[in-house]
Amino acid sequence: MIIKDFFVNITILIALLFLYCQWAKDRPLNAAAPFSTKVVAGVSGGLLGNILMLYSIHVTDEIRADLRYIPLLIAMVYGGWLPGFICTVLIAGGRFLYGVNEASNMAAIIIIVTYLGFLIFCRKKWAFTAKVAAMLWYANMMFSLIFLMIVQDKQIIGIILPVYWVMCFAGGWLAVYLCEYFRKAHSLFKRYEKESYTDFLTKLGNVRYFKQVFNERVQQAEEKGEELSLIYLDIDFFKKVNDTYGHQEGDRVLREMGRVLLQSTRSYDIVCRNGGEEFSVILPDCTLPKAVEVAERVRKAVELHPFTLSTGEAICVTVSLGVAHYPTNQEKPLLKKADEALYLAKQNGRNQVRFT
Repeated sequence: MIIKDFFVNITILIALLFLYCQWAKDRPLNAAAPFSTKVVAGVSGGLLGNILMLYSIHVTDEIRADLRYIPLLIAMVYGGWLPGFICTVLIAGGRFLYGVNEASNMAAIIIIVTYLGFLIFCRKKWAFTAKVAAMLWYANMMFSLIFLMIVQDKQIIGIILPVYWVMCFAGGWLAVYLCEYFRKAHSLFKRYEKESYTDFLTKLGNVRYFKQVFNERVQQAEEKGEELSLIYLDIDFFKKVNDTYGHQEGDRVLREMGRVLLQSTRSYDIVCRNGGEEFSVILPDCTLPKAVEVAERVRKAVELHPFTLSTGEAICVTVSLGVAHYPTNQEKPLLKKADEALYLAKQNGRNQVRFT
């Protein structure tokens, strides 16, 4: 029966911890987390501790055995002293809801002492697993101390304490494993998501990212009556660079081109590599004259920039640019207009800006 009750406590702990991890996946708890995130984590840990007390094992009329300190451990090992302090206050205060007596007074003191001990362990420069093991051992020792001070029945002591130690270590490590699993899984998901929208060479947005953002901006401009400009640009005679210096050197030029584009456009413009030597710049809330001004700034920046190869040799590169604007000439799609303008720039001698 005791093992069954502890199993219920572990099940509640893991289920609610799972829900918290799902809710907080975009607000990870760590030492650098915002104040609000730490407060929410502390309150969540305190509420979880109180729920575990609600389903605790009644050893005697006054003594309750449960896993209330594990939410405190999780809050502190990831978030530090602040979420741990909030969690401690809520758990200590919640214990008095079940009666004000010697056991509740001792339980409140023990959770406070446990918090202070956890604080010391968290500041140690130990490995993560060593900290968790030390904190679990310390918390179990604190519970065992109060248990031996209040309970006189040796038979109950002989049954409860061994089971409690096993269940607490099992529940603690399972809770930590769950948190680590979700943190790593979400981190990998965010990394893969970012990589799927990032050009591997220039670290600019790729064509997939361009299409998504462009469609969103066009829809926004149409719905809200805003202006939107687009620049298409192409490196002039880039094939000669690859043929003369090799593809590795061509890749160096492309990477450097990405940096030049970022430096010569506005901070909120969206710069993408659409493939090969083709790039694009989405300019939100931008008039046609302003877009042409930005395009001309880009053209000059590229023309004056020395593109240094791995040999130390610097070569000159130019670009042709086509600019299109919404809502000018609404009879044609923005992409088609920008492409036509780029074609005109290339047909009329390259290294120039054309617009429609």
